[in-house]
Amino acid sequence: MTKEKFIDLIIHRLSGGNTSADLLGKYDKRVVEKHATVAMNSVMFDLFRSNESALDLYAKDHVVQVQNNTTYDRYYADFPAQIIQLPGQAGIRLITAKQDPTFVIPVVPSSAMSSLANLDVGNLDDRMYGYVTQERVYFVNKRDDIDYVLMKLVIPLDEYDWDDNIYLPSGKGVEIEQLIGDLMLRMPKEDMINDNNSERP
Repeated sequence: MTKEKFIDLIIHRLSGGNTSADLLGKYDKRVVEKHATVAMNSVMFDLFRSNESALDLYAKDHVVQVQNNTTYDRYYADFPAQIIQLPGQAGIRLITAKQDPTFVIPVVPSSAMSSLANLDVGNLDDRMYGYVTQERVYFVNKRDDIDYVLMKLVIPLDEYDWDDNIYLPSGKGVEIEQLIGDLMLRMPKEDMINDNNSERP
């Protein structure tokens, strides 16, 4: 289903099937989206702990241009969206050459770069690989024929467009709904006093 239909379904359930204007105002789509993102991130982390390879199903494909930092002569590609923070950079499921998806570009922790530089293999091995620093991945030994890469990334729900299809982990629908409901119940009540102060009490 699309993200918008998923959010509408959550609002329908939170309101007990009542879609009156008052309840629709209480469960604003953007607010529900933020809480649904927190709930989905939690479920994805649980999925990572139980079966990391299952995350592949929930990765979204992005084609990204490889750019060159001429000052430092380094090639890089910016991540097109935030990535769910998982141990071991597990949110980055795969990076390949766009024109050749069989050419996998391994990604190593940036902390490993100094170690690689001090090893003979770092000088002898000319295979292309990448390392992540914050919002981008830098490439070492970039091939001249690779101008675009295909990234398969596990991204938060709020990074999806409203008409994007999303996939819910099998058997986790009720858990996600309960998590969202719990988060929504902890929201402070709306300030209904007409004192020109829009802040919540």
